[in-house]
Amino acid sequence: MLYSQAEIIKHHRELKGMTQSQLAEGICSRHHILKAEAGTRKLSDFVLKDVLLKLGLNPIDFNVGIDTADNDTIFYLQMEDALKTADYSFDRAPSIKLRNDIINYLGGRKNALVDARYWELLKLRVEIRIHRPDFAGSNKHEIDASKVLKSREYAISALKLFRPDFDIAKIDTYYLARREYMLIQSLAYSYGYLGELSKEIEVLDKLKINFEKHQKTLYMDTTLNTFYATLLSAIGINYRLLGMWEQCLQHSINSKEIFLKSNDIVEYLQSLWNQSFSLMKLGRAGEGEESFKKYFMLLYAIGDGYAGYDIAERKKMYEDEFGGNIDIKVAW
Repeated sequence: MLYSQAEIIKHHRELKGMTQSQLAEGICSRHHILKAEAGTRKLSDFVLKDVLLKLGLNPIDFNVGIDTADNDTIFYLQMEDALKTADYSFDRAPSIKLRNDIINYLGGRKNALVDARYWELLKLRVEIRIHRPDFAGSNKHEIDASKVLKSREYAISALKLFRPDFDIAKIDTYYLARREYMLIQSLAYSYGYLGELSKEIEVLDKLKINFEKHQKTLYMDTTLNTFYATLLSAIGINYRLLGMWEQCLQHSINSKEIFLKSNDIVEYLQSLWNQSFSLMKLGRAGEGEESFKKYFMLLYAIGDGYAGYDIAERKKMYEDEFGGNIDIKVAW
């Protein structure tokens, strides 16, 4: 049986226990949802995609955003896919090219844009990428405070495009659209990059509370699993930097388990490192050494230098902190 856009939205909104206003939050007006459910107005592909994602549905299953006759939609989706590429975290050049591609494309258009705010959002997301700290060698950042502050400004501007009254103190009370999770995470990281670790934890904790309150499909959605685990890992890293070992240990264990289920070896390694460090600092040396051995065994298994992990450097970090030379042989 085929269902209309109106039936799909209303059914799944009620299934999740959302009001029309809560579904519209951060995406569109309640009036848009009211009309869509009444069947008197169809949502555009951009808006419908966000609505479906917020309802925990995959837009691809509903053929959303795949209009081969619409060059704008095709180009937009290509740019979104490019933004997901992992290499953008390590090098600004591809992001700058992406920004230029968008500017050139929009400059060559003659007609008015549909959903112009989404195009502005796309440009702001690219600017956030461009202004992230550079990687200089293995897992080291070169911090340019002015760029970090610009990235924060872009993140807030992106959030206010669809939520004009955005208030960082109210993050845990919102019904967030999926893209808002990523934008708020970027906003939180800007505090950490400038050494405001407690502020970063505060923002990430509010985001975590929000996620746990509204995302009931954990372990059913790989993207959400990874986001949640990354959130826990980021909080754990900050607790490690602040020397709050019990909190670091718990967050690291929880994130490690989710990364394992998601087969994300890079993030799993980071959580394992934090777990190992915490155990040693808490005086649980036997468990800590065993955990570190597993960490180094995995590094050797995936290859020196993979994702920026330098085995010699990591071993030196361990030895400088705890003394001795770690033996990576383990009973298992």
